[in-house]
Amino acid sequence: MIENVSYDFYVRSNCGATQNSEWVGPINIAAVGAPSTDSFTALVNGFNFVVSGTTPINVNPNALHNGFSSINIIATNEDGDQIDINIENDVEIGTAYFNTDPLTDKFRLIYFEPVPNEFQTVTDGSITIIERTATRIKGTFYFNAFDPIAPLEIRSITEGSFDVAIP
Repeated sequence: MIENVSYDFYVRSNCGATQNSEWVGPINIAAVGAPSTDSFTALVNGFNFVVSGTTPINVNPNALHNGFSSINIIATNEDGDQIDINIENDVEIGTAYFNTDPLTDKFRLIYFEPVPNEFQTVTDGSITIIERTATRIKGTFYFNAFDPIAPLEIRSITEGSFDVAIP
């Protein structure tokens, strides 16, 4: 079947060696795309960040980070909280990149909660790219985020992993 194409089917029963029922139909079925194999997991302050919603994982392969071409992955949970990962295209597989300088880092990690909170990263996160092809990227991450208005309010994002298709 071809994705997003409608098909008409006709069916009948085989009632024995020489008997068949009448044809019934048409039965119209619309083919949809293959189910997504994308995954995104993390713990936020020890609680599971469960991806949900109509667009739980959004991948933009044409983003920019510090003026460099990058892939942007945004995962949204049931409360509307988001983890936003922006990875420059020249990162190498197997290398752990640490968050030390926003102007030279190869990635950006941000944690959002619905307005009015916007948490940002503290300089102690890391991301490791495990696999990268033209159509898929897979990695792990962790970081701490703080609310710039209330800097003592910190979210610890740990055991993060993603495996997403690149559109």
